[in-house]
Amino acid sequence: MSERGQGDRASRGAERADGLVVAFRVASRTETGYRATATVTNRGSKPVAKWALAFRIRNSRIVSFSGATVVRTGTTGFVRSRPGAPALAPGQSVRVVFVGTGTPRGPYYCILNRLRCTRV
Repeated sequence: MSERGQGDRASRGAERADGLVVAFRVASRTETGYRATATVTNRGSKPVAKWALAFRIRNSRIVSFSGATVVRTGTTGFVRSRPGAPALAPGQSVRVVFVGTGTPRGPYYCILNRLRCTRV
C-alpha cells in the first residue's frame, strides 16, 4: 500500500519523539474491497502507555476493525489502544486488522498519537 496525496500525507522515515511507527499491508483482496493490517511498533526507548491511529485511504471506506478499540469507521478509520492494555514497550508491536471497500492503497492521511505517522 503506497499512495501519497496532498495535504496531511503520511511521512516515511521521519523520526518521532515517541518512537512509534506504523506499517500498512494488504492481507487479501476481493472484488469489492480488501482486508489489511496496520502494525504500530514502538521503536523508541520508553514504553508508550496509549496510542491512537486515524487514517484515510483515497476512494475507500473502512467498514470494520479488530485488535483495538474502534472509535470510527467510514472514510476515516480511527482506532486506539484497548482500555487497560499494557503499555507498548520498546520493540513491541500491536497489529490492527481492518476491512475496507474500494482499492487498497496506502493512506494519504495518517495521524498516530496526534502526530503525522511515520510509515515503514
